[in-house]
Amino acid sequence: MIDELDEMLNPETLPIYKWGRKAHYEGSIDKTGKNADWDWHLYQDDNDEWVLFEQYGPGCIYNFVQHRYISSKEPTFRFYFDDEKTPRFTIKSSEFGEKYPFIEPLAGKFVGINNGACVIRIARSFVPMPFTSYCKVTSDTYLSMPGGGWGHIVYHTYSEDSPKNCFDPSDRRYRALAQKWGQIGRDPLRAAEKQRELNTDFALEPGDSKMIYSASGAGLVCAVRIRTCGFLREDLFDLWIRAVWDDHESDDIVLPFGAFFANELGHHQVKYLFAGSDSDGGYYMYFPMPYKHSAAITIENRGKREIRIDYAAVESTAEYNELYTDGKFGYLTSTPYYEKKHTKGKDSVISEMSGVSGHVVSSTVTGYAFAEGKRADCEGDAHIHFDGIRTPSIESDGSESYACYGWGFASPPQCNPISGYDGKDIDISCDWSMTRELPGDCYPFHDRLHFAFESFEDNNDDMYHSGAVLYYGERKTLMTKIGEFKEGDEQLASYFEGDDDYIEFNLTGTYGKSIAFSVQCAGYDGIVLRRVSDQCFGRQMARVYVDDVMCDYPWYFPDMNPYKRLLEDEYVIPGKLICGKESVNIRIEPEECGGRVRFNQFGIEIFGLKYCGI
Repeated sequence: MIDELDEMLNPETLPIYKWGRKAHYEGSIDKTGKNADWDWHLYQDDNDEWVLFEQYGPGCIYNFVQHRYISSKEPTFRFYFDDEKTPRFTIKSSEFGEKYPFIEPLAGKFVGINNGACVIRIARSFVPMPFTSYCKVTSDTYLSMPGGGWGHIVYHTYSEDSPKNCFDPSDRRYRALAQKWGQIGRDPLRAAEKQRELNTDFALEPGDSKMIYSASGAGLVCAVRIRTCGFLREDLFDLWIRAVWDDHESDDIVLPFGAFFANELGHHQVKYLFAGSDSDGGYYMYFPMPYKHSAAITIENRGKREIRIDYAAVESTAEYNELYTDGKFGYLTSTPYYEKKHTKGKDSVISEMSGVSGHVVSSTVTGYAFAEGKRADCEGDAHIHFDGIRTPSIESDGSESYACYGWGFASPPQCNPISGYDGKDIDISCDWSMTRELPGDCYPFHDRLHFAFESFEDNNDDMYHSGAVLYYGERKTLMTKIGEFKEGDEQLASYFEGDDDYIEFNLTGTYGKSIAFSVQCAGYDGIVLRRVSDQCFGRQMARVYVDDVMCDYPWYFPDMNPYKRLLEDEYVIPGKLICGKESVNIRIEPEECGGRVRFNQFGIEIFGLKYCGI
């Protein structure tokens, strides 16, 4: 059973693989692919409430954000769980940060200025809200202009396990989590027995490097603290950290200080739960870094001047070695650093990897003005794809909303324990750098990761980006294509959402018809059905049968897009339904939802999953 609160209270579990989980986004993106992001609703239910989110099966909401002009009607949000007809939890946007368990710093309010004219309130929460079979979130107010409807929910779905408990708003552990998050700057792991390797008062000439930590045997690096002397902002790009675990052929982490310590620009002190830096040359990193056989961490000077180091301290422990058995944990790894650059008319692809698996736990992305006097715009959406799915799994209504601020870049630089940004001053034209840590809503992937941001509204102007992603994982793939299904002669010509939303596809398929096929499944721990469909109309639902046994929850997609009509989504058949079988027969039966049968398919790819350590 999954205990989301227990995991977040015990960060030593962060490196443990999260197989059987998928990360998703539901929110107010502009369906045309441009910048009209203010409409957020799926449909109006029988209670005349506007449904913002609906999901069948087990999962957990990890992040809720909504921003709205403070002069407009205040919305009330209602959270329904499992089979309840009345909401288990109700909260107004003004109550974020005050009403338990939506208390600071797990939740809060931020008030910013939109173009110097309108005051806007951003309500945000990182409170984990697990559900065992169903969840629905509604608003009593239609979230759109002129009041503003920007917002999103980031959540996980589970295929191999279920939450230990459904959301309990009286659970006292939320207070314990708030207390832990309230002590940023301190090691959240707090191992009882630690060793410290300390290097003090040394200089690095240009091109020099110094190993600040080495170990043999099993262990866990739980803290890296470094302070430079005579700090210059250039140090954030000139000093680099390299780390290698278990004698891997190449370094697992290769990053400049700014990206490694979650602040590329260094204009202000920015502190998060697991990483941070001050404006005087002090840095800390607390993401747990386990290894089985050996470890080495090196600091190097890639700049053109001597840099003096006051101290470099690395703390480690063997206290959690029993957690990190072979195949059950991933190594803390950085994606290749995305150096400051620009791609005309295309997303800035901060990370593009294949043949790897794991889960993303942090990202730092920086935006720069393309020329003097131009804007370093924060309107560009995030487009994050897992495992080659053509529809983005994680999006945003702007870069600033990815960091859960929304118009925040036009206000003083700031941060909460797991997200925030830094900039030169209160000016949207200035360069900015943002960080989003993922202590609960990590991004699992089995084979590929594509992590990208637009420049301006829809890559319609020029700006630079830089940055990097941290993940726990290994260089191996857990996903193999084992079949495909194509049937039907209905015609559809349209586009997928995302960066390539100008490329037209001409497909054939079926609307509202039952389909069946067989799959060879021997040796796999799960099966993924990846479908292309027409999302012109929302609330697609179907029942999935494996050897005539109905799966526990339906295949359901509630959203719609009448402009970019092609959707690629997935349904995971858990291991319990294929265990011990050479092959299975799969049948998909469309069902009525919202008064109509809308489930359709324009091709299904079938993948086998081979988890390690599950």
